[in-house]
Amino acid sequence: IVATGGAVSDKTVRECEVMRRALMACGVPETSVLEEPDAFDTVGNMICSMAALYRRGQVAGIRRVTIVTEPFHMRRSLLLAQSLLP
Repeated sequence: IVATGGAVSDKTVRECEVMRRALMACGVPETSVLEEPDAFDTVGNMICSMAALYRRGQVAGIRRVTIVTEPFHMRRSLLLAQSLLP
């Protein structure tokens, strides 16, 4: 799971950290969560997440992607994923 997002609205809290804590509270093992703290918008989320996966050598094994976001961001996220993801 890639938890992506930098400190956007509250400059002291990175969105990826908040997501990681929420996932772990739901029982997701910490080792299953990759934090990506550099993105500040939807395009950045997609690009920085892919870069983080490339650095870990994990892109080749990806066959399917599930995007979890707010309804406001979903349409843009799906269009970006279709054009950016391998």
